[in-house]
Amino acid sequence: MKNEAQQAIIEAEEHLAAASLNLDLSVFEQLLHPDYVIVQPGGIVENKAETIASLATDTRYWQVARSDEMEVRMYGGYGRGHRPLDR
Repeated sequence: MKNEAQQAIIEAEEHLAAASLNLDLSVFEQLLHPDYVIVQPGGIVENKAETIASLATDTRYWQVARSDEMEVRMYGGYGRGHRPLDR
């Protein structure tokens, strides 16, 4: 059974997935931490601004974005979600 914090993380991931399909940049602005970084499949590291800028190009290379399998672990007052990639 998931606690309230774990459920909030899952819901945030679901909002990000929907925003990825709709290219709703305001959701990314709201939910991504200022120190957010992602390592893209080719090894390129992008920060929050670069990630949002890449989405702003209105170019998308995926048709599916969802978080249907997720494990959330809590570490003190912080949580981390992990999900497999759809390929």
